[in-house]
Amino acid sequence: MSKSPSEKKNFQISIDAILALDAISRRKSYAQASEELHKVPSAISYTIQKCEQDLKVKLIDRSGHKAELTEAGKAFLEYGKQVLDSISELVQKTQQADLGWEREVRIAIDTIFPVEIIYPLIKNFYKSCPAGVKVQILEEVFGGIADALYTGRADIVIGASSSLIESSSRFRSQIFGEANFVFAVSPSHSICKRKQPLSGEDIENEIAVVVTDTSLTMAAKTSGILEGQLTFRVPSMKDKIAAQIQSLGVGYLPLHLIGDALNNKELVILKTETGREKAQLCIAWDGRNKGKALEWFVNEIQQSKIFEKFLRGGNKSTK
Repeated sequence: MSKSPSEKKNFQISIDAILALDAISRRKSYAQASEELHKVPSAISYTIQKCEQDLKVKLIDRSGHKAELTEAGKAFLEYGKQVLDSISELVQKTQQADLGWEREVRIAIDTIFPVEIIYPLIKNFYKSCPAGVKVQILEEVFGGIADALYTGRADIVIGASSSLIESSSRFRSQIFGEANFVFAVSPSHSICKRKQPLSGEDIENEIAVVVTDTSLTMAAKTSGILEGQLTFRVPSMKDKIAAQIQSLGVGYLPLHLIGDALNNKELVILKTETGREKAQLCIAWDGRNKGKALEWFVNEIQQSKIFEKFLRGGNKSTK
């Protein structure tokens, strides 16, 4: 049966007790531990005895020539070191907050870009910015990229269609380029035998490979899919490209991602009566966030122009 609050022994385990036990564990001597901690031996002895009294356990075996930790002492020190690590992190995070650095920055990238495109910037961030700021990358699809911004799942979104980002005082955005989409299929697909340009009926009779929208709160969206068309859904653009190379279906693909597949004759572009419009892409963020990590990434993404360069064919590999 658990004790009531009034029956419980109230005591505090001090940081000094953990530090003293750690020093004794390593130095095997009160005298040497006190020298390391710049305290008199009596102060070290009192700290340990007080902790033992409060816990009602023996932390140090004093029967031998050297001070050795008991099993209870070893357990105390093991978990005590975790407390010290947490306190160190607490100090660091508090100081970072005072200087304007967030604990974490979350970046959502539309699946029409490979996630690894931003790795060089993240590497530079870790080199030049305070330690302890976590970076999280999210891969989102279609409406999911805007949804990630609106719901606060992401601090920055990259590759969102400008038509999905609301014009408001809350959000900031900047268009950085256009994505061209082409109707590309495996040369072994039966649709290649049909007369071009392909009609809507020609396409409607084939399975469409679709990347599943990752929106959590917004209505899921699709593009280039005809009413009544059978679909095969995949989680990312990379998977859609792979599926169409394997002749599992048809659909529009971003031209900047399929250069290698076209060169290797894994995909061919077919003309259609009604093409898919270009998509204006933007970077967007919540203007209320004044964090320095967010500011760093926004500035670096804009100045490096890595996504603009990729759209122009700076990296054509999809594998």
